[in-house]
Amino acid sequence: MSTFSLKRLAAKLSGKTTLQTVLIVPFVLQVFAAVGIVGYLSFKNSQRAVNDLADQLMGEVSNRIEQNLRTYLQTPHQINQSKLDSIKLGFVNIKDLSAWEKYLWRQVQLYPYINFTSFANRNGEYRTGEQMSNGTLLINASGPSTKFNFYSYNTNDTGDRTKLAATIKNFDIRQKPLYKDASLAAKPTWSSVDISLLEPTLIVSALQPVYNNQKQLDGVLITALRLDSIGEFLNSLKIGKSGQTFIIERKGTLLATSTREKPFRNKNGKKEQFQVKASSDIVTQNTAKYLESHFQDWQKITKSQLIHFEINGQQQFLKVLPFKDGKGLDWLIVVVVPEADFMEQINAGNRTTMLLCLAALAIATVLGICTSRWITKPILQLKNAAIDLSEGQFDRTVKLDRSDELGVLAAAFNSMASTTASIF
Repeated sequence: MSTFSLKRLAAKLSGKTTLQTVLIVPFVLQVFAAVGIVGYLSFKNSQRAVNDLADQLMGEVSNRIEQNLRTYLQTPHQINQSKLDSIKLGFVNIKDLSAWEKYLWRQVQLYPYINFTSFANRNGEYRTGEQMSNGTLLINASGPSTKFNFYSYNTNDTGDRTKLAATIKNFDIRQKPLYKDASLAAKPTWSSVDISLLEPTLIVSALQPVYNNQKQLDGVLITALRLDSIGEFLNSLKIGKSGQTFIIERKGTLLATSTREKPFRNKNGKKEQFQVKASSDIVTQNTAKYLESHFQDWQKITKSQLIHFEINGQQQFLKVLPFKDGKGLDWLIVVVVPEADFMEQINAGNRTTMLLCLAALAIATVLGICTSRWITKPILQLKNAAIDLSEGQFDRTVKLDRSDELGVLAAAFNSMASTTASIF
């Protein structure tokens, strides 16, 4: 539309619009625009504040999880190093493992979240000190001395074997992944995550190969960390009001979660791990499915990221943090918090801001009407008096007790009317 057309339209509107409307509408529109801009900026600032708050909170939570994980995961390797030092100093004999039993039995008591600590020599002899989650202490033995059957014994207060607790037939530690993985790595490393033989918990074992002076493998030191202790730690965290967190392997299997869900299931009488996207917890399941579809491949998550996504129409904040320990572990820490956990106070503030803006708009509108009436009323009186004067009513005057420009105009009109009346 051309400038000329706009001017014509404005002229038509001004010709049909009363002075009171002309005075009120632009004023109200300006106030409305100002209120709208203030409300919009307030909302955007609130959103920015929520994002910053969510990033800070979830960053602190994920960093705390990472720090505690490193503490948990350093301990098994430290225990193995202690055993290795004992071997190198000649305190224990790697061929006669009977002397290892009380040493391992005592060592496992020093660390409540260690499931077991053990030594296997190249002949297949295997000894373990184990502590169950209920505090029960066991000594496990297998090898040539047991005809390669695994025996688990309860113990007394001094670490001596008492009652037989469990038996597993045909158990040669040298054929197990623990021994094979350590011999292949030729350095401190981790086993794959597995389910404990004696109790319902996932375990991951620190592995330390032991070599003699001829660089030959003499045995393997093993210390297993129970992952249910990590789950208990995650469950103790307060993440907003209803946030949760979980840890998964790169292949997508669940390791630990802040919910009460177990990271394994019974299938045909056997305990098995499962993919996190098959979780029975709706939030965990939907979060995992989103991550899988968003990144296509778990391996593509290479740095910490804050992501927004929806679960059943509800906005969620998602933090994913890769975790590596330099000894073979490659996990993902995931934290998810509903946006509503952050928005409750923000929404209350926005509602207050909106009410104040509406109140300001209403007050401005009322003041605009009053002001326009205060301005237009004397003008209308002058208009009516001028019409009367043009119709011959020369005695018509305007009573206006004001000292502003309209008062001066009224006085001038009265003087003109008086002069006109004296002439006629």
